[in-house]
Amino acid sequence: MFDVSRSEILFYGGILLMTIAVMAGAACGLIFRSVGRKINRELEKEYGETGSTGMK
Repeated sequence: MFDVSRSEILFYGGILLMTIAVMAGAACGLIFRSVGRKINRELEKEYGETGSTGMK
């Protein structure tokens, strides 16, 4: 049916795994950014604006 050598399977399998890793990394980055903004809003609501130095 398919005439694919072992090295081609490894090559294309590696490309597939790297593509999945990049997509998962992008998804995690979006999730972490969203959660970080939510936490930042909650901290500002509870403690107020800190400014650039991080101290009041």
